[in-house]
Amino acid sequence: MKREQRNSLILAAALFAVLGAAFLVQRFLLRGPDGPTVWAVVQVGGRELQRLDLSKDVEFRVGNDEIDYNLVRVEGGKIMVAEADCADEICVYTGAVSQPGELIACLPHGLLIYIEKAGEQN
Repeated sequence: MKREQRNSLILAAALFAVLGAAFLVQRFLLRGPDGPTVWAVVQVGGRELQRLDLSKDVEFRVGNDEIDYNLVRVEGGKIMVAEADCADEICVYTGAVSQPGELIACLPHGLLIYIEKAGEQN
């Protein structure tokens, strides 16, 4: 019985070590020592509006206040379109993105949000 307990304890310790290492890798994936390693690029009509550091929570509107707008939110290391007044709201239903290559598009408003690694240009 003691041998089974020892093996279980070793397995649990190994599992915790792997989970701890995975947490540290994920924690430093978005923010390196020289700043963010991943940017959210917001474009409207093919022109870059801004680049956002996903580690800083922010919310802002793109477009007019009353019509043709998208409410963009950065929260918890991800970016999403939280609200839009377009007919189909595909941009809202896309959900939050955070990995390089992922994107959100609102074609009626000409909005494009995509994630890229810092230092790379798409």
